[in-house]
Amino acid sequence: MRGLFDADAYAFSALSLPYLVVTAGVFALVVYLLFTRGHPIIRVALLAGATCGLVFCAGQTAALCCVDPEVAVRLYRIAVAPVSFVGPVAFALTLSVGNRLHHHRLLLAVAIAAASVTAALTLGTDLVIQDVRDQTAKLGETEFQAAVRTTPALRKLFPALLIPSRELDGLIALGVKAK
Repeated sequence: MRGLFDADAYAFSALSLPYLVVTAGVFALVVYLLFTRGHPIIRVALLAGATCGLVFCAGQTAALCCVDPEVAVRLYRIAVAPVSFVGPVAFALTLSVGNRLHHHRLLLAVAIAAASVTAALTLGTDLVIQDVRDQTAKLGETEFQAAVRTTPALRKLFPALLIPSRELDGLIALGVKAK
């Protein structure tokens, strides 16, 4: 297994291009929020939400460009972990806009604590991202190994979903490498 910071563990993938574009846009938003003046609590809440989005987009981009399945799954978990903080950030933003933050500090602290526990579970266990597994496929003489995650819940919610195609049975590959 290669490390997260090994340059050999990554190769450009066209699948990562949309995430790369969104990452650049969210990065521009974070930089804008860093240098904008305004109400400090609102700025911090917006900056925290944008930073969660930046980590998600950058992690997805890196996971889709990774050629080592184990590293790709680790990157995927790192990308998904901060998503749990979006709820408390939106809650803090709503309370600060309504000038009610000081009345609900304890409830906000509980929401942040719950998000922290969820993020820790996402990073450290298979409880949150449990449907990621290794799969191999043979194409000609070359055998490919990939970490895939299934998306049956999307199929149940959206039966007319065209992407990914039915032939893929909802498999999304992360970290494809040839053996």
